[in-house]
Amino acid sequence: AENLALIQKLWNEREVRWEGKFRAPIENLQFEPRTLSGRAIPISRATANSMAVVRDAARRGHKLMLMTVIGSFADAKPLAAAYREAYQAAGHDPAGMQVSAIAYVYVQPDGRRAHRHGLRQEPRAIAVNPA
Repeated sequence: AENLALIQKLWNEREVRWEGKFRAPIENLQFEPRTLSGRAIPISRATANSMAVVRDAARRGHKLMLMTVIGSFADAKPLAAAYREAYQAAGHDPAGMQVSAIAYVYVQPDGRRAHRHGLRQEPRAIAVNPA
């Protein structure tokens, strides 16, 4: 949490003074270059199954990435729903809300070849019917 707070401070303030628990103090630091838009770079948080990460990301207005490469799309559904609810409950503009899924996709001329290729690349991640 402290590192995220520092990153947000660096991206949002012209001159940064920082004193935290886990790093040396910062005095009058200017973080350059700034973004062309002048806005902070969005922060994306990733999780496979942590409701605490989901709720914290929503509360802070961060984007959410669901690690379906570890879990499944079905497991991610309640996390996405909880994020959407908590994001709006925190008073953030729904237009800024973003949920994405991280997944491996193997493309070949047919499904059986894609499945075989995927099994060679990441045997634990393949759980689809190649038919």
